[in-house]
Amino acid sequence: MKKRSRLSQISSIPTVVAANAGVVLVLDQALENIPNAIENPAYLAAGAALVPFNKYIIRPLAQGINSRIKGFKPRIGYNIATVATAAVLAISAYNHMTKEQGANSGQLSCNLDEIRNYRGQEVYEPFSAKARELFRQAAECANVPAAWADLDSLHHILRAESGGRVGIPNYTILQRDTNQPAFNNPEIWPRIHELMREGYDALEEALFDDGSFITSRHDRDNYSSASGLGQLLIRRADEFYPSGRNGIGNPLEEAIGMLRYIRSAHGDPNQAWRDYNRFGEGD
Repeated sequence: MKKRSRLSQISSIPTVVAANAGVVLVLDQALENIPNAIENPAYLAAGAALVPFNKYIIRPLAQGINSRIKGFKPRIGYNIATVATAAVLAISAYNHMTKEQGANSGQLSCNLDEIRNYRGQEVYEPFSAKARELFRQAAECANVPAAWADLDSLHHILRAESGGRVGIPNYTILQRDTNQPAFNNPEIWPRIHELMREGYDALEEALFDDGSFITSRHDRDNYSSASGLGQLLIRRADEFYPSGRNGIGNPLEEAIGMLRYIRSAHGDPNQAWRDYNRFGEGD
């Protein structure tokens, strides 16, 4: 009896696998549109519920079905069918989940609303996997070769211009009370970004008003409005960021703008890095 029961359990495995693959696919689709805040707890709860569900429902049902199939050939045929079903359902579940993961990891369609709502990191270390991933996305939206994202020249420029720090103000902008570069105090960057989004007049007034929180190393005729990953001026941000100056502080907008500027001014990152070394900072 024990031997027969064990064989019955083993032979019911394809049915159990097929049923679980189907349940996973159904659960994944059912939980697809729930709020992000409860998504992970919901998946954990569903996964935990599979244990008793298997023990008390799926496994007894599978063993019952299997025990009613008489004859070697019908049993083999049934197991082949259930294995095939399990494979199809498992592949469907895998494809569905990996598609969702791709969407959640930022594989955007370059839709302007999606770009504006992009949430990334504060720092993209040059030559890091995260920086390469960001610039691969940006390359698609900037309509430049994806291979640019892996060029050493691009990452040398990124390191020289910003160190990969999103929204970083130009080194010539100083915190007035300390007379130190504002890039040393990220807490005041949002205020600087707001001034930059308002435009040159607002930034200039703040830089050269004695009562303001920032000042400049240079005079009114030579101050810099540059910021971000590629240190683009306000007028360049208006030209190359998808949302114009409103994209300041958004990592994807800054990466797209940087690539577009490189294409427009230099042709490609290799030439841009040669020009950088020859002439110094861009405009």
